[in-house]
Amino acid sequence: MTRGALALALVLGCRGVQAPRPACPAGDAHVSSQADVDALAPCTAIAGDLVIRGGGPLDLRPLAGLTRIDGDLVIGPTLALSAIDGFAALRTIGGRLRIATNAEATGAWFPALERAARVELDGNFALVGVYAPRLAAIRDALVVRDNAVLELVEIDPAAVIGAVDVARNPAWPADQQPAR
Repeated sequence: MTRGALALALVLGCRGVQAPRPACPAGDAHVSSQADVDALAPCTAIAGDLVIRGGGPLDLRPLAGLTRIDGDLVIGPTLALSAIDGFAALRTIGGRLRIATNAEATGAWFPALERAARVELDGNFALVGVYAPRLAAIRDALVVRDNAVLELVEIDPAAVIGAVDVARNPAWPADQQPAR
């Protein structure tokens, strides 16, 4: 076979072959760049923790197909994450949902979330609202502390919550802060 024929055979033989998609992690997943987010896009479940931290901008919308996280979902610290809006189908977090020390995120949306072991909103600088209207069960506690401008945490009005700890959220009027 000549060199030209060999090259043509290799090209024709490789046409249509795509690189395999990366597998979803068997344990914890760590995100600190857009490439990390994009690599998790085909995943519907994370077997361990999902930890999102970073200094650059991140678009979490590629995670829209994620329905379950068996461990914790930790978002923060981040510097340039403007919105936590990539979890449209997430229904269950086996561990805690922790949103902490985010500099620019103004809102967090979890429209399908039904249960989490614990929810912690702590030390966020620009977070105005957290929306989880179907969240009906928080096994351990809802902890909301030291959020500079947080005005609203929307969960199911009939939610079963183990305990509530709310403190030092200056944008909430004192008469609207739940008693400990």
